[in-house]
Amino acid sequence: MKKSFPLSTESIYQFLSLVIAVILVHAVYIGVIRPKAGVFLEAQAAMMKSDPSHVVPTSVYVVLQDYEQETCFILSSGPWRSSDTRESKQFGTDTSGQRPDPGGGRNAHSPGRCP
Repeated sequence: MKKSFPLSTESIYQFLSLVIAVILVHAVYIGVIRPKAGVFLEAQAAMMKSDPSHVVPTSVYVVLQDYEQETCFILSSGPWRSSDTRESKQFGTDTSGQRPDPGGGRNAHSPGRCP
């Protein structure tokens, strides 16, 4: 009797993809995003000391520096998120759970549709 492996090939593929995504996204955060956010915040703190009325501009690096945003990037950058698409195709719904409109989003009163 042949023993079967308890995990499917797709499960192993998704796990390895998750590990690779974690490594790559975390490397970008360590090497680019957090250092640039730190430099920006230090520069703005120095400007605030010299001029109390200074208005601090928004930086995308400061917005992205937190762990929550890093986690969102990790979870949204892999093949595991495509399972929703496969499931929606199987059941004939879009990702919001609504059935697709056969008219392409147009109704009888739409100006784009001929009478």
